[in-house]
Amino acid sequence: MSKASLSGANLSNASLSGAVLTGASLRGARLAQVQLSGANLEEANLYLVLNLDAALLVDAKLCNTTMPDGLIDNRGC
Repeated sequence: MSKASLSGANLSNASLSGAVLTGASLRGARLAQVQLSGANLEEANLYLVLNLDAALLVDAKLCNTTMPDGLIDNRGC
């Protein structure tokens, strides 16, 4: 799902473990309790995402990832 446009989508409770979301736009999406373990979110846009704090991000790759507050996260680079 690289470069996918999922802006505003309700992905609550979805299983996206191991998904390749490089460069994807999830701007304003709902991610309550979504499974993102091992997902590649490199260069993804998570600006204004709702409920990311309730998502499972274990081993997710964050590199040049725009977080809900607009800051860039480079933890996984």
